[in-house]
Amino acid sequence: QTYWWKVEGLDVNGNVVAASQVPFSFSIASTALTRDLAVTGLDVTGSPDAAGNIPFLVTIKNQGNTTETNTPLRVTLGGLSAPGSPITVPQMSPADVQTFRVAAPIPVDQATSLAIACLTIFDDTVSNNCLTLAVSRPPAISSSTFATPSPALSGDLIWQAIQQILK
Repeated sequence: QTYWWKVEGLDVNGNVVAASQVPFSFSIASTALTRDLAVTGLDVTGSPDAAGNIPFLVTIKNQGNTTETNTPLRVTLGGLSAPGSPITVPQMSPADVQTFRVAAPIPVDQATSLAIACLTIFDDTVSNNCLTLAVSRPPAISSSTFATPSPALSGDLIWQAIQQILK
């Protein structure tokens, strides 16, 4: 929006005794406030712990131009809430990025589960408030897996076996 102004000098009776020649102007750009917290990452960060909990790293970014505070972040795996979920996301200024570590077990009756990280906020871009990831139960590892290898196995075969276990 453009605003116009000029300067006039008045005498004691209110008569104009001096004035600027040309009206001056200035403009103000309007900036709409946008709210946009987004889950930008949901990654498995390693192998399950002894209790079978799969570690996740959840990344949140404030993509809007307003500061958001105390937004709940719920993480589920196989339809069950992760321990400690929901997590309260503290204050996030525009362009801030925060990460959260969460560990959750795959339900015993599921070989593959869906991990979901979801912010409970109604903002201007609801479609990026949640992120999903398919997670498969890792194969069971027995103590015989780590027994002394047969001399017939080459280093390449051992490496391939290790990679297969880590998948």
